[in-house]
Amino acid sequence: MSKQRKLGLTSKILIGMGLGIIFGLMLRNMLPDSQFIQEYITDGFLHVIGTIFISSLKMLVVPLVFISLVCGTSSLSDPSKLEPPRR
Repeated sequence: MSKQRKLGLTSKILIGMGLGIIFGLMLRNMLPDSQFIQEYITDGFLHVIGTIFISSLKMLVVPLVFISLVCGTSSLSDPSKLEPPRR
């Protein structure tokens, strides 16, 4: 009975980056002067996917920072530590 090892997150990220590089090189070398690849794949499909990805990352930043601040302040044992020092 063989046990299957699960891939870690780092391995998955590196595999994805490698596949992306291979995909980009294939597109560039397959038809270097192709108008179809430039307009529909690069400027069309991949641009839309990239825009959605960046927008979703931007949507995650504000709630993530807010929750981190709330969790950090709620875990304080002494709330008076939140006040700035008096001079």
